[in-house]
Amino acid sequence: MEKVVYDDVDSSTFLGMIDASKLSEGINALFNAFSQYNSNQQQIPLQMINEEEEAIQLRDTRSANDFPALCKHQIPLLPSQLHAVMRDIVSVSEKAVNANLLTFHLYNQQVCSLIHVPSSKNSYRFNRNAKDTGWVKAALLSSVSGVEDRKRRRHNIY
Repeated sequence: MEKVVYDDVDSSTFLGMIDASKLSEGINALFNAFSQYNSNQQQIPLQMINEEEEAIQLRDTRSANDFPALCKHQIPLLPSQLHAVMRDIVSVSEKAVNANLLTFHLYNQQVCSLIHVPSSKNSYRFNRNAKDTGWVKAALLSSVSGVEDRKRRRHNIY
């Protein structure tokens, strides 16, 4: 990027070139340009969601109608739509104080616990993530039926 004012140029010369009557208009134009840029940047992820994507293909003779909750809430079988719902559920679960949204009964009444496993690039980060988030302990406790629920209730952890 080029310098606007060079070292050997007197700054009063530069300031004398500014038309004060157009200063307000220029600041407004600059502000509008920044606002437009930020708006465009925010639209990029939304456009990615709205792009044409292939619907999830199901095994056997399954169809979207086999998933009553998705039908009821009109969630299409598109990866981006399901990912958005899952992100929101995890986010609500992290903020919930009176419910554990990530432990629930499956259709066969078996208890299922979803556990966020942070990615780790090396063994140091793996150990650090395991300690900081407690995901390894949560996975082990959830594998023993009911132990995780009793522990959480005893320690008020959700």
